Amino acid sequence: MKQLKVLILALAVVGVLMAVGAGTASATALCSTATSPCTGTKYAAGTEVKSNLKEGTEAVITAGFATLKCTGSTMNWKVSNAGGSGITVRGQNQTVTLTGCNCTVTVLVPGESEVHYTSGSSATITILGTSITINCSGVS
Repeated sequence: MKQLKVLILALAVVGVLMAVGAGTASATALCSTATSPCTGTKYAAGTEVKSNLKEGTEAVITAGFATLKCTGSTMNWKVSNAGGSGITVRGQNQTVTLTGCNCTVTVLVPGESEVHYTSGSSATITILGTSITINCSGVS
């Protein structure tokens, strides 16, 4: 078995389990309602958030000789700042899991997250500074 330690600089995870609202294209806020702009409660610093990989999609990480493909991913994180006009929402990851993978994955360091507004009530979460170990029985 080959072992590969990978520092993930950015892994996009979509399918956020909360709404993301924006008053303008440069404003991002986590909101209790799926509206844009936010008409509900904006999540403040310290709010715990759970997000997962959108059903029917997969996370793909290419690292040298191995390509990791996972059908599931969950992340629990705590909001560091509420975001706003020109301010990216950031948070500290508590846990990151990758499931349904073609290799065995161990998360060593959960890292941090950034929420980037895309459109409507949708966003992409970028994971930064996450370190994982991938064990594959062959070259992918």
